[in-house]
Amino acid sequence: MEEVKSSEVTTTLEPFSTDGCSMYPDKNYISTQEHNWIHCCIAHDISYWTGGTEEQRDQADEELASCVTDATSSQHGQIMYLGVQIGGAPGTGLPWAWGYGWNTFRKYHELDSKLISIALDLIVQVPEIIENLPADLVGDGLTDIQINYILDVLDYKQKELMALKELQLTSK
Repeated sequence: MEEVKSSEVTTTLEPFSTDGCSMYPDKNYISTQEHNWIHCCIAHDISYWTGGTEEQRDQADEELASCVTDATSSQHGQIMYLGVQIGGAPGTGLPWAWGYGWNTFRKYHELDSKLISIALDLIVQVPEIIENLPADLVGDGLTDIQINYILDVLDYKQKELMALKELQLTSK
């Protein structure tokens, strides 16, 4: 756990964790693994973990809908989109809300350079966490395509954080 102290309040970011598709089935239990959507939810959790701006959240929710649509159907993707738009808002107190990795209440915000550094220190652990997800979450495991999708989202998130940090450092 990484932390930053700010006027008597310590802000910490817990290591990445995922519960799959929070309060929603992780897969179609009567279909094949290739038509499941758990990888979409895990990738979505990577985006939600550190939070950020409202625009970043909307992008994450749209990407979830697109991924679920590709894995199943457009109707299913739209249902998932509506669910996360309602249930994933910051400040709800729900353990899967936007910015759930932080120990303090987080509204929409742009991370400052200290918080970005914390996130970058922890994000390197995510591939190992994904590799060791429990069987009760991923069943027989994820396909190579599903794993690559998650790692692509992780790579995007890491590059986004690095670019934000660089932007903040050059604007000082």
